[in-house]
Amino acid sequence: MNFINKQVEKEGSVDGKNKIFHPDSTLEAWEHYHKIYFNENGICKISEQYVLENLESLVLCNYENKTYYNKAKERWPYDNRYYLLSGNNLMKYQLGDTYPGENANLSGECDFNFNDEKTEIFKRMINESYSNYPRMKKYAIKLLDECKHTHHSLVNFSLMQTKGDMQGFKGVCLNNGVYLSLDRADSLVEYLYKYYLLKESQKDDSYIVKNAKANKKTLKAYLNLFEDVFDYCEKVYFINDRNFINRMIQEGGLVIENGEDVVRYMNLALEFWDRKELQIKEIYKTI
Repeated sequence: MNFINKQVEKEGSVDGKNKIFHPDSTLEAWEHYHKIYFNENGICKISEQYVLENLESLVLCNYENKTYYNKAKERWPYDNRYYLLSGNNLMKYQLGDTYPGENANLSGECDFNFNDEKTEIFKRMINESYSNYPRMKKYAIKLLDECKHTHHSLVNFSLMQTKGDMQGFKGVCLNNGVYLSLDRADSLVEYLYKYYLLKESQKDDSYIVKNAKANKKTLKAYLNLFEDVFDYCEKVYFINDRNFINRMIQEGGLVIENGEDVVRYMNLALEFWDRKELQIKEIYKTI
């Protein structure tokens, strides 16, 4: 089977009704995750506690009044996601079903965020920095268009633990611009590099674990599945080149405050996607 990167639409059908989803957590995205993160028996390569034999095992929303349900959200119509619960999940969960064995779950996440809001910020920086350099400005805008086009595509999607708000930590808590939270994969990698250098007794006081609040143990257990940041990048992003990961660590700690920074950041994202796509293509060839 050949892998072809493509954009994923936000719209999906639930019980015959059109609903809006996070593109990284649609059924189409999960079809892709099923191919690259799970073996032929449906066992997750990250952890055996996750089993996905078919997409019917997914849960549309994961809890309401401490019970699980499988329906689209009405109050937050733009917040629909499919989740994979940990444990024995070989059945469909309907409204009111309890599932006492679940204490963790996975869902999709965009690696580098180039949504409309972020690209407007980057475009302002480019216009200000290159106002007197039209060729460089044109080059930077072209890169930005490519990054924006890739934002909701399969190569920019990865699985992430959702219990413990790891997605929120990456997207909101890491201030990696001029007082901006830009939702950067490189900044997460830079943070995880430092996290894995901590002694076990120090991890409970780390920013990422404290941010998990009631789900501290769950998130910490998930992070303990990986030996270090290099192991994390290999299993989650399919990137095992240590030189490139070290570059992510270095650049992930740099702020983005002008057009030059944006160009540097976009070049990193583009190479990240190229490297990731090469490995995904190899996985698809075995299917």
